[in-house]
Amino acid sequence: MADILSQEEIDALLSTVSTDEEIAEEKVEQLDFIPKKISVYDFRRPDRVSKEQLRSIRNLHDKFARNFSSTLSNYLRTITYITLTSVDQMTYG
Repeated sequence: MADILSQEEIDALLSTVSTDEEIAEEKVEQLDFIPKKISVYDFRRPDRVSKEQLRSIRNLHDKFARNFSSTLSNYLRTITYITLTSVDQMTYG
């Protein structure tokens, strides 16, 4: 059979819960004051992707085109050719 708590025991338990909440609030307040690094980004004149990254993107898309061509050929049971035309950078807007 379960023990019944006295009012003093209930008050003691509730007092520890309230102190835990106060500690948690203090930790949250301390975290709010951490300086955050914010960088401004101009969408009209974005930074260009390096030639090395552009080459990697081109290779990635070329491999995708070859794999997709093979898969599509198997699915349609006919010969398909998919080639990568170009990889270009464009500005937003």
